[in-house]
Amino acid sequence: MAPGWTLGYTIVMPESELQPYPTEAKKITLLPAAGPGRGVAVMVLLGEAAASPVKWDAALTEIGRILLANGGQVLLLAQPVVVPESWAPAMEQARAEAKAQAEANEVDLAETLPVVALIMAGEDGRRLTVELSAWPYVSGSV
Repeated sequence: MAPGWTLGYTIVMPESELQPYPTEAKKITLLPAAGPGRGVAVMVLLGEAAASPVKWDAALTEIGRILLANGGQVLLLAQPVVVPESWAPAMEQARAEAKAQAEANEVDLAETLPVVALIMAGEDGRRLTVELSAWPYVSGSV
């Protein structure tokens, strides 16, 4: 990161987990799909009040910025990323656990459209969240 900026958190949304959702009434920001075997990473960066403006890499898209009362800021950047095959077992385990919990609580996953958050360490050792769909997408089901 640039001086005065800290990567606070990363959320990865694999292409394989994207599904159509009912129309939202609230404002949403659409991100382009990354393609098979890839995903979109949204990074939360924290900037000190004295942090210099930075020119981000062309692969990064600014999707939001919050100015803080102390002069600092929170910046949301998105970029396409490769989703490592090594994540597949943990993703499947998280999905199976969500399904088991839903069945135990008599919850219809297809009706509630839940997202499972898999918290893990990225390849650089930093903590990140991988968003998974808890139910399999069937074309025309939504």
